[in-house]
Amino acid sequence: MADTTRDVGTWLFLIYMAGDNTLGVNGTYGNAAWMDLEELENSHPTADLEVIVLSDMKDDHNTHLYRIKHHPVPGIGSEDIPLSDIDPTWGDELDMSDWRVLRDFLNYSLSTYSADNVMLTIWDHGSGWYRTELGDPSPLQRGFAYDTGGSMRLDGLRRAFEEASTSLGGDIDLDIISFDTCSMGTVEVFEQVARWARIGIGSEDEQPWYGYNYTFVERMGGPDPLGPEDLTRELVRMFKDTYSATETYSTIVSADLTIMTELLIPSWDNLSREIFEWTYYLEVVRPHLLRATFNRAERMRDSSYSDVGDLLAEIIYADLTSEITDLANISLNHYNSMRIDGYHHPGENPAATGLSVYLPMSSIRYNAMYDGSTLFLNFTQRTYWDEALREFYNPVERVYISLNKSVMDGDDLENDLIITVKAHAEGDGISIEGADVYVGGASVGPTDVHGNVTVKDLLAGVYEIIAYNGTHVGVSS
Repeated sequence: MADTTRDVGTWLFLIYMAGDNTLGVNGTYGNAAWMDLEELENSHPTADLEVIVLSDMKDDHNTHLYRIKHHPVPGIGSEDIPLSDIDPTWGDELDMSDWRVLRDFLNYSLSTYSADNVMLTIWDHGSGWYRTELGDPSPLQRGFAYDTGGSMRLDGLRRAFEEASTSLGGDIDLDIISFDTCSMGTVEVFEQVARWARIGIGSEDEQPWYGYNYTFVERMGGPDPLGPEDLTRELVRMFKDTYSATETYSTIVSADLTIMTELLIPSWDNLSREIFEWTYYLEVVRPHLLRATFNRAERMRDSSYSDVGDLLAEIIYADLTSEITDLANISLNHYNSMRIDGYHHPGENPAATGLSVYLPMSSIRYNAMYDGSTLFLNFTQRTYWDEALREFYNPVERVYISLNKSVMDGDDLENDLIITVKAHAEGDGISIEGADVYVGGASVGPTDVHGNVTVKDLLAGVYEIIAYNGTHVGVSS
């Protein structure tokens, strides 16, 4: 496991403040970017902390690279570093949606400044794992860093880290990566950056307009600085204290990304594979049993996302199969162990637990970019969740069981059961040889070359018949 409680020392705090949108203009709610810069200056502890902010606001010619200093009066008083220090070709207006700008900001900051602990905050609108066209940022749009070029997608985010790591001669090593945005607290987003950070912080739903309470930087320096894990707890506490009385949609979580990568993701993969194999039975043979389970889980305002912890709890409660229940319990245990701290306002997300996952329901169509084959997301390259979702929306009967009573042993009683297992296809299907068959939980297989197995002298009753062709499952009774 990664050490999320590394020794307390000096801090380097990097902020990628993409405010060339509604957050960086004097609108109805005020200029959130400007307010956060002043909050950082007011709270800077003056010792043992470097805060470097690449800030862009609405309109042109206002991109700045600030080295924040203590400045407890109105107005920005920090050092304004020439952007040409990062790239000689840069002028005074950058497209913050360009992943190469983030790459160069990381490369410059991590090669120029050093500290015992490092935190990066991605600051902007945000809404999950994919991008639509630039417009009024809302939960229906995916990505972050909205600017003139559109928005940054998660493959761009990953590439920024990869190329900066190459330039720096080794993987970037962050103690904390946080998303001061809406809706970036997803397993897809966290897994995308887990290679470069120990702790992730994000919101699985909308978060208030002004985002973090940046007075937490007081605890990054001075006589009693906090270590990474304690700092995340302080950030969560201040977020809760700031919004719990006024904002019903406030939500935040901090999580151990190593536990997620090494334990949760593999267990989620195993669970997804088992759900995939049983989907036809749970959705068609037992009509919409899986859908009912998914529908009960806590949904975000953007209903294409479900809370991970509550989804796992609902799967366990439904007890769809013993295997699915056992695997969901394992995943839930790992999920609970990865969560460090969090807050969810009970008025908006009463059953929320911290992170969400893509699970479109109702009339929302599955987005094929989610498939692991696109190489867009680390999460769907590592897990079978995308395959399970596609199966859920279009269940396929891969193992078909037919039953015939017969007289096979000469006792004149029609109490012998011939079980035929086929790959359900055009016509009568293709017989499956070697399928493992169970009747009432007892093994009676494998099937012969004709796809048959016979159970003689079966007592009267109701039996569940299950046939496995590899991992594909068929069920009858």
